[in-house]
Amino acid sequence: MTKALTKEELEKIIQYKKLQTVGHITDEVYYQLFEDHNKPPIDTNDIISNLIGETHKDVVDKNTKVKIGSKEITTVTNGNRQICFGDFLKEIQNSKVKPNRMWYRIDIPGGYGLTDKLVSRWIKLGKIHKFVPDSFEVVKIKREYPDKTDDFIAVIINNLLELDANKFYLGVAFLRYIRESPSSVIGGIHLMDDIGLDPYVAFVFNNAFTVHGEGHSPINVSKMYGREPSLNKTVNLSWIIGLRRFIFEAPNDKNTFTDIGSFSCSNHIFKCSPKILSTITNRDVKEVSVYDTITSEFIKILECEPGSKEEDKAIKAFINKKEKGLSKCRTK
Repeated sequence: MTKALTKEELEKIIQYKKLQTVGHITDEVYYQLFEDHNKPPIDTNDIISNLIGETHKDVVDKNTKVKIGSKEITTVTNGNRQICFGDFLKEIQNSKVKPNRMWYRIDIPGGYGLTDKLVSRWIKLGKIHKFVPDSFEVVKIKREYPDKTDDFIAVIINNLLELDANKFYLGVAFLRYIRESPSSVIGGIHLMDDIGLDPYVAFVFNNAFTVHGEGHSPINVSKMYGREPSLNKTVNLSWIIGLRRFIFEAPNDKNTFTDIGSFSCSNHIFKCSPKILSTITNRDVKEVSVYDTITSEFIKILECEPGSKEEDKAIKAFINKKEKGLSKCRTK
């Protein structure tokens, strides 16, 4: 649980170099949808060994029956590279065979300060704090070849059509930072582990500090080009409150991939930000900085159950005190 800090305590432990954007990798996603009605389903390691080849190579075409041991699956899409998940939902809707599983390959970029330890920690934080759904099996793979090492993450997603499409997107986007924005992995771990910020507060501000552009982000918060990270940077409180409520809301049977109204997909844009903001009834809320989120008044919001009446009361109390200038970061 986040604890209240003084301004001096925060400024003593913040490391701005860990919030610097050191590179944006080429946009790409590499996945394949398939139908597996075997009981029990084919083992994850067998899926990885038989379907996931090197990026852009050893591709299994769509509408192909693949024998894995004594079992068989049917591929629904090609296992090829795409720029993003823009066509993902249309692929499912237009397919006669409805996939119930998929694999998603994320290549780990060399350099950029991204170590195996940091990658493992990012994956663990995603699972612990429910950014990544339980039905995502995430495995780090290292294949040795005579001339190179193939280093990647294999994500096997089960019960695909039973997932809320928005939470699916949050999960793949969170993991995608490893490939597309390694700075966000480093910055996010620093804010969550080293500083001790609430994970949802940390995620929103990490986007504001390290993410260039909102196109592939689950929230519409990003760094302005050329701006250095600053603890005075503000974000709308709606993103923090909405993200917590969205992640912890009770499952809705209608919010599946088969329900066209459960997600936002238009003009090749697949995002969950509208769903996150839909949890907020009062959009006229305040901008907050990291300093605001470490005050005792703000911590009271985080101690409440997301979406509860107690949380609403705590939010109103925080806003009232902030408007009166009483919710400033404590000083020694």
